[in-house]
Amino acid sequence: HTRKASIARVDTQSLGTSTMATTAVGVLLVGVLHLTSQGDREPPFRRCSQNCRRLCNGVVDPPTLQWCEDVGVAPAQHSTAPWDTLLWSCHSECEYRCMWWAEGERASAGKPSVQYYGKWPFIRVLGVQEPLSVGLSAANLVVHARGVSEYRRRVPPTTSGSVGYPVRSLWVLHGATMVVAWLCAMAFHTRDTYLTEKLDYFSATAGIMMAPLVSILRMLPHGTPAAVSGGIAVAFVVGYIRYVYVMMSLRQFDYGFHGRYNVVWVVLMVPLWCGWWAWSRATHPHAWKAALFAVAVPVCAAAELFEFPPIAAALDAHAVWHALTVPLAGLWWAFLTDDAVFETSRPHRDPRRKRAEHTS
Repeated sequence: HTRKASIARVDTQSLGTSTMATTAVGVLLVGVLHLTSQGDREPPFRRCSQNCRRLCNGVVDPPTLQWCEDVGVAPAQHSTAPWDTLLWSCHSECEYRCMWWAEGERASAGKPSVQYYGKWPFIRVLGVQEPLSVGLSAANLVVHARGVSEYRRRVPPTTSGSVGYPVRSLWVLHGATMVVAWLCAMAFHTRDTYLTEKLDYFSATAGIMMAPLVSILRMLPHGTPAAVSGGIAVAFVVGYIRYVYVMMSLRQFDYGFHGRYNVVWVVLMVPLWCGWWAWSRATHPHAWKAALFAVAVPVCAAAELFEFPPIAAALDAHAVWHALTVPLAGLWWAFLTDDAVFETSRPHRDPRRKRAEHTS
């Protein structure tokens, strides 16, 4: 979600400075901060949008009406298809049509495409604002849904007399959270509104934070007191609630900090799973999948750093990132399933205990 990070104002003191100790990747993801984008600041677009909005508000004068009709943005020329009228108001239709009129003017003058209100120009399809990102979000949703379904099928719940897998229910909850997150992403890319934006951002953060939380709980030694694991879980939940509360309390949503905050949790997975792989690879043949996933996610996320105007008004850096997460999600669930099956179906000793016995 770095496209809107470029139009944000950073105001993070209320969340404390501890969470700002992020990596260079996080800093790069913020980008240059502006309140608006170049396209919506330019006079041609502003004139077009203002004239069109006046007609939407019922202020009709012949010169304005004639001008809007000449460039094809008059409200009477707006789409009346049901899928459009349900998603687009007269004012938002004005912005969309004026954006493309302004883009045509720039192209005629040999100028490159620019962003409008923090987003590149996209061709909408059946009222869908970013159809390719919607499709890729749906693909991610399907992979997570199938992954958690296969996980539940192959990893039975703990019952009386069975070994069970202590964090099974938490990984299932993580999977459900990711399914909801990608559903919210589909809604957001279908139509960017205040509600769909917040649902997308906060659900994504919930899913991202759950991954290191359950990872830590999975790595705790057997016999760890419930008070310890419960305390870790409560700390994460409280941290998430506080984050949402503070972000919603700001006068202007801080897109830059939202991006950095999520990067912290993504990067945390690298030492967690790479360290676990180094420690357990001799006894867990599937450990490489976790390390590969942990490293690949931040590397692929860097694709958003190389922003470019959408190819065919559909494929931009954000869509590329969504495309890369599809196979990563499959890799993640393959590891989680293999790990749970391994832990519950094969008798083995903890490698740390084995090493301690060997050296004694």
